Amino acid sequence: MPLSELLREHTRTAHRDAERTGVVRAMLDGSISLSQYHLWLRNLHEVYVTLEDALIAQSADTPATVFADPLLYRAGAIERDLLAMLGASWATLPILPAAGAYRDHVRCLGRVAGPGLLGHGYVRYLGDLSGGQLLRGLLRDRLGLPPAALAYYEFPGIDDVPATRNALRERMDLCPLSPDAVSVVLDEALAGFRLTMNLARDASLAQAG
Repeated sequence: MPLSELLREHTRTAHRDAERTGVVRAMLDGSISLSQYHLWLRNLHEVYVTLEDALIAQSADTPATVFADPLLYRAGAIERDLLAMLGASWATLPILPAAGAYRDHVRCLGRVAGPGLLGHGYVRYLGDLSGGQLLRGLLRDRLGLPPAALAYYEFPGIDDVPATRNALRERMDLCPLSPDAVSVVLDEALAGFRLTMNLARDASLAQAG
């Protein structure tokens, strides 16, 4: 079975669970508040900065470079959204424990030339190119966000989002991975969903408190 299909099957339950957790669920059911969204984005920014720094540092022959593409990177877009909504004060929002754990996990993977980052790229970027497109409309309608605050969901350098998703899956499938390496990728994709769920809960609980 191609790697992209293995990942889809291996993470199916985790993907569903993530959609039912914390602020992700609140975004999907329309109950999210603006302050929750600010906190969520600020902490995602921390994760994306670390992931993208790690991808840039990978050598050209490592599997994770499938996602080492500035057209996919989200940290700059998230920062623009936060600036549009909060100005420079966005950087004073707290880094939640779950975001710190997510960041540190990705940073550790980035220090080695292993395949683990490929699983995290799959969770983050293919998610942004898929469900993220639905979230844009939901957040615009629920929170009244202007286009300047929705850059996270825009890929101005990508003309055909579905074709890009397919191309990324094909590139993943062509990676020459051993069975052990495939297991690492699958495990790290699950870890990516678990870490995302922890962050979604943390952001929800912080705002509830």
